[in-house]
Amino acid sequence: MPLRSSLGKVMLVASGTALATLFGVGPLMNSLADSSLSLPAHAWTDIERKRNQREAQPFRDELLIELASLFAVFEVDPQRMKVSFIAGGDDSQAASAGTQRLPFGQAYLLLSEGIGLNYALSRVTAADACDIRPRVHPNEASTILTPEQRYALAHELAHITCEHHTKRVTATAAALTAAFAVGPALRRWARASRPVAATATLLSIAPAGAALRWLYRRQEWEADAVAAHKGYACGGEAFWSRQAAMRVPNPGVPYWFRTHPYPHERLAFFTSRCNPDGNNGDTG
Repeated sequence: MPLRSSLGKVMLVASGTALATLFGVGPLMNSLADSSLSLPAHAWTDIERKRNQREAQPFRDELLIELASLFAVFEVDPQRMKVSFIAGGDDSQAASAGTQRLPFGQAYLLLSEGIGLNYALSRVTAADACDIRPRVHPNEASTILTPEQRYALAHELAHITCEHHTKRVTATAAALTAAFAVGPALRRWARASRPVAATATLLSIAPAGAALRWLYRRQEWEADAVAAHKGYACGGEAFWSRQAAMRVPNPGVPYWFRTHPYPHERLAFFTSRCNPDGNNGDTG
């Protein structure tokens, strides 16, 4: 009877923890994303409502056409999307955050402030400002976005599609839990002294960090592969050609502790995908 009672309590605690994790991580990720933004995020549902009611908002209809096209390509749920701008930075900068799979979660797409400004200053207008019909082919003529910018946004939407941010949160929690459990485990089962247990905990942090960095780099490769598969390889080649010329890797940071692959590695990847036959891509 005591054993059954103990097992019942364990099951109850485990179920409660699982439910709290399932329904709590989404709002937590929303809160972390909102707190990190320099400019407010706008829910896509609010953007559509303001468009339909002709209310003022920071997004030109032509920009919304581009975003709706990208959402369709990557099959993300617009109703669980928020869009914001990154203050400053170059015009190809983009970022993402959040989740669309966990309950109450929202995904965030961050655009360069320069992209919004380019649309605001453009004289190009949509044929029907209230009719967004997504263009789903990446090579179709753009109103404003360059191939580099499209790749940058495609890469971030690939992160969202692959749920990379959710995996990072769970992997980070697991790695930290494992690292800080080393000391107590040694104290309990190996009868280690406190200094030995503390030293073991500190030594376990570096491998945990390296494992997380490996995960981040793998996710970057996966997002690039998805973007290339969707048709954005040539934009990726142009983007990383410029980045490789501008960025010199810091020799003081070991590769195994980097969160992103080297620019020249990514350039080589996209070059092989953009021009698989080895030519320069010219048509005549």
